[in-house]
Amino acid sequence: MLHARRLAALLAFAGLVSIAAAQDKATPPATAQTPPSPRVAGTIEFSAGDAMIEAGDGKTRQPQVGETVAEGDTIVTRKQGELHLLMEDGASLSVRENSRMKIAAYVAEGGKNDRSVLELLQGSLRSVTGWIGRFNRAAYQINTPTATIGVRGTDHEPTYIPAGDPRGEHGTYDKVNEGRSFLQSGSQTVDIGANQAGFHPASGAARPRVLPSVPTFFRPAPNEQRFVARSREVRTNLDQRRVERQDAVRRLQYPTREGPSKAAPSAPRTGTEPQRPGPRGAGPREGAPSAPARDLAPGAKQGRFEGAEKSLPPRGGRPAGPGAHPGTSDAPKAQPNFDRAAKAEKGRAERRAGKQHDEAGEHRPPQAGGGRHR
Repeated sequence: MLHARRLAALLAFAGLVSIAAAQDKATPPATAQTPPSPRVAGTIEFSAGDAMIEAGDGKTRQPQVGETVAEGDTIVTRKQGELHLLMEDGASLSVRENSRMKIAAYVAEGGKNDRSVLELLQGSLRSVTGWIGRFNRAAYQINTPTATIGVRGTDHEPTYIPAGDPRGEHGTYDKVNEGRSFLQSGSQTVDIGANQAGFHPASGAARPRVLPSVPTFFRPAPNEQRFVARSREVRTNLDQRRVERQDAVRRLQYPTREGPSKAAPSAPRTGTEPQRPGPRGAGPREGAPSAPARDLAPGAKQGRFEGAEKSLPPRGGRPAGPGAHPGTSDAPKAQPNFDRAAKAEKGRAERRAGKQHDEAGEHRPPQAGGGRHR
């Protein structure tokens, strides 16, 4: 009997172990979190010759018109290679042959955090700045191994010539077509104007300077006219592109925010308020527009019958003059009230006068209209 109980317990334990193992097999393994995709920086609009794109993860691909490039991508061109990019802020880039350029950082949301940081490691490019170069100039940089190039809203051609290149002295060059740019190395800076070229040698001891003439190696690329025409087209609606980007970013940040209220609009204000019915002859209620200032005599006191002499027509029913208000409903109705009030006041004055005569012992002559003798 004891052996039977021990055998049953062992069998039950084995069953529990097998169930736990089955559950472990059924549970899927934890997956690593997918890193966010790099931020889009621009779109390829034209590609010619030998060129390729090296992604931030080390993978390479052939450029295709219409595909996007992102932060961390490096564009490489070889002999007769040329690549045109439309950047997210409306800037236009033309990467020329035998060049290597990396998109280090690119934010184009239409706000104060926008920035454009490119690294020109070899060769040359032409850049027509977008709204970052216009509104966030301090956030626009093109770095080379020897200097930093900044802009003040411009069309320029940065170039870096490595050591041993037969085209010219080793260092950083920049030619300005429109606007202005500057070359900076440490605390040393030189401004470059339109139709000028600046140079900073690789040797740190030399200062950046403006060259007396533009070097001959600054030559248009084979498809330069296409690039210039497209950049001018984009610049015509640059402000609109920026506003559209701001709206798109706002919708992404606040997807549930509703637009203007859909309630029925209130009736338009006509400039006059409907008057509530009041005492006959009364003026407009509080809050209603008052009578024009020209209808009141200058310096007239504010009283019960303010402006009555002007507002009421004569007894004949005709307007008293240009200041009268013919055709109004309140003016004729106010006349009887005015007469009754005048008669009442006259009667009170007569009674007061009679009382004073009686007290003085004087005889008061009979009054017309039914006056009494005391």
